[in-house]
Parts: sequence; C-alpha cells; structure tokens
Amino acid sequence: MTASELGRNPNGMGGVQTFMWMTEDNIVEVSFDKGIEVVESDLGKRILQLMQLKPSHIVLLAIHIKREQVGEFFEKEKA
Repeated sequence: MTASELGRNPNGMGGVQTFMWMTEDNIVEVSFDKGIEVVESDLGKRILQLMQLKPSHIVLLAIHIKREQVGEFFEKEKA
C-alpha cells in the first residue's frame, strides 16, 4: 500500500512503517500531512522518530546517539 492509498482508507487510523531502503514516496511525511500517525518498526528509526532527529548513517541510523542519551530520553518520557 502506498502512502496515497493509505490516505484514502476510511478505516485507517494509523500505520506501521517497516524498514525500507527505498520507497516510492515518503510514507511518514505524506501520512502525517493527512493526519495519520505512523510508527517506525525499526528500533533505531523509532528512537530517531521519538527524539525528532535525522539519521546520521545509511545503515547505522542512530549510531550518533549514545545509549546513555537514549536511556535519559526514555526516563524523561516515562515521567
């Protein structure tokens, strides 16, 4: 299903984006514009999504974030 098809789904309230190297369109951005929340299924991409950061590497997406930073972020979010 493409992002444009997802936007036409009357029952669609949200979605999960699996890790893809290339897509025909950016599902997260297009879905967000249509009011659909998309959750990343890849842990590195999900951490970046939650922290509102961009990937720093094509394979190791969150390599620039130290595990202590991730722990501190989740502690703050949990509170």
